[in-house]
Amino acid sequence: MIGYEGGTWYLYNAEQRLEEVKVEPVYRYVGRYSVNIRATASGQGELLTVLYGNTKVELLSVSGGWAYISYGEGLNGYVDNSFLLEAPQNTEGEPKQISVTSVTLYSEPTSNCTTKLTIPYGTQVEDRGAFFGTSYHVIGYEGGTWYLYNAEQRLEEVEVEPIYKYVSGTSVNVREEASSKSNSITKLPRNTQVEWIYETNGWSYIRFGENQYGFMSSSYLAEEPLN
Repeated sequence: MIGYEGGTWYLYNAEQRLEEVKVEPVYRYVGRYSVNIRATASGQGELLTVLYGNTKVELLSVSGGWAYISYGEGLNGYVDNSFLLEAPQNTEGEPKQISVTSVTLYSEPTSNCTTKLTIPYGTQVEDRGAFFGTSYHVIGYEGGTWYLYNAEQRLEEVEVEPIYKYVSGTSVNVREEASSKSNSITKLPRNTQVEWIYETNGWSYIRFGENQYGFMSSSYLAEEPLN
């Protein structure tokens, strides 16, 4: 049985005509507030789920304007290919602090989500801007991504002096997420100066190069350059 362009086909004597090929996964990001994932490549196909903007998916194939994607372990479906982007949005922001008594952060850009977090006045966060034209802003807080409704009325600017640190290892990975299993963005040589932004579970979120961001194990960062 052969899968090709989202369809199922059959090949005679396949073992003699096929060879293994190592394919690097291709990832895309949802580029709208929300998109429908369907069981077939059609706007009338069964609705499987809804994914919110910036959700990372694996692109398996594209046919007839529909992308066949994997959006979780064993979870596959179709989405309009024009709704996918090659890079996530709202990845950079500026420091702000809570200007009202308290606010509720949501794990998804909807008040109906089950995971919420209340933080008090004066708490510093990273405001990454409006989420696909909605009243929600993407908020970076303690290494996670959250959403805040009517953020412009609940945040105020705060002046923060940058904190710089130096790579202490010979060649150290900068990763997309705070995990040694996450994809490596690049490697930085010893004594490279980086801007330290925050730390979570032993990982430092840093800025390096020309406004590039990523995570590095905090054990490989020093307060001063090494001889």
